[in-house]
Amino acid sequence: IVKPATDIHAGAVQNIKFSSQMFTEHKDELKALLKTYFENGGAQAMITVVNRGDLENAMNEPEKYKHVFVRVGGFSARFVELAKDIQLDILNRTLY
Repeated sequence: IVKPATDIHAGAVQNIKFSSQMFTEHKDELKALLKTYFENGGAQAMITVVNRGDLENAMNEPEKYKHVFVRVGGFSARFVELAKDIQLDILNRTLY
């Protein structure tokens, strides 16, 4: 694998999923991770912070979870506006 020259390419998005505990219990580690990523040529990070329970609740009570966005194959969307089969696919890929 070759590291692309950041001065000649348009960059790439790094999709990352974190549990909410990363933002409360591991702030220093998270800060160091993102700092290192950008210092080494990272151009953009798409961070998702959602857990399985929230997605299950959103499927059962969509009116209360209109604020939940997820990544879907290259774009972001409101979870509750996705087709049920897509919601289930995303739910099944959520580890925590």
